Amino acid sequence: MNSWLSAYASYSDIFTPSQAFQTTASGSVLKPRTGHQAEVGLKGDFLDGRLDASLAVFQIDDQNRPVADDANPGRWLAQGKARSSGFEAQVTGKILPNWDVQAGYTYLQTKLLGSAASDGSIQDPEEPKHMLKLWNTYHFEGDALNNWRVGGGVRAQSRTTRNEVSYQGGYAVVDGLIGYKIDEHLDLALNMNNLLDRTYYARVPSSYYGLYGDPRNATLTLRVKY
Repeated sequence: MNSWLSAYASYSDIFTPSQAFQTTASGSVLKPRTGHQAEVGLKGDFLDGRLDASLAVFQIDDQNRPVADDANPGRWLAQGKARSSGFEAQVTGKILPNWDVQAGYTYLQTKLLGSAASDGSIQDPEEPKHMLKLWNTYHFEGDALNNWRVGGGVRAQSRTTRNEVSYQGGYAVVDGLIGYKIDEHLDLALNMNNLLDRTYYARVPSSYYGLYGDPRNATLTLRVKY
């Protein structure tokens, strides 16, 4: 389109054979997943190339997507015709020479189609409708804090449910970072995850199990580069 903004479009068919373990309650293997997906978007660079941004709109229509059969643990069901659509926006780069930022937002709407649908039916209620990720890092300069860096970010999502039985409200998880570049070969970093020790589900419970997300934790890493 011009020197700093470009457009793209893509289209592809979907054909994914079921895995041998994906059998129904009666023991038969699921039919292959079939359908198509399309995407259009814009990509641009700003602030003299320091900042990249993109916006994409997508739609996926398919059928026979494998889903867990909660009534029969370890077994699977072939979902009917379904549609996933929405958009993604991302920004990465440097706001200032010492300030790096990564931000992304996703809007997702899923629904069943045709004979598989009912009024207001959702294809995959475990997937959040809104999801936001933000991370930024600041690199210090000067005699006192030279080679130090600090970072922080948030991962947030909207309400989800599993089979309209178990629900999880929207939540946000805050992470942090403290790092020090010892020299050109050694770099030390302390990553702190879930700083506020938020309790949330990585997998919303169903009739037989659920998974909690990681509690507050930290990782100290020494990177060696030659």
